[in-house]
Amino acid sequence: ISSGAGGVLVKPFTTESVDSALAHSNVSDSIPEAIRSATSRNEALVSLLLHSFSAASRTLSQSKTYSTARYEVPERMQRFRKASDIASMFAKGGKEEIVNEIVRQLEARLNSDDNHLSRFRKKVRTARDS
Repeated sequence: ISSGAGGVLVKPFTTESVDSALAHSNVSDSIPEAIRSATSRNEALVSLLLHSFSAASRTLSQSKTYSTARYEVPERMQRFRKASDIASMFAKGGKEEIVNEIVRQLEARLNSDDNHLSRFRKKVRTARDS
């Protein structure tokens, strides 16, 4: 995953899982840089999980306004479930370690200046000051 894999095979694999991995590697979104630059397995897995969660929640939100987005919701939810399964299956140190990494990454995002709430606050401050 951290090398940019588009699909994942888990032993023992079946014909269906090989077909699925090949299909996802050709049509799925590119893997974000945060995942490819991860320093640990759990960091990459949680980045994948949070990326798929963000995409699913954004699509779900857009589906309330745009009818075309409604068709993408099941696929995004399936990707999120698959990312969740992959994260729990390959987590180094078990589920407790993956949960700790989720909390660490969410705290880092919360404290970052590059999120929706921070940009909104900056916009409000700029409008208030002018």
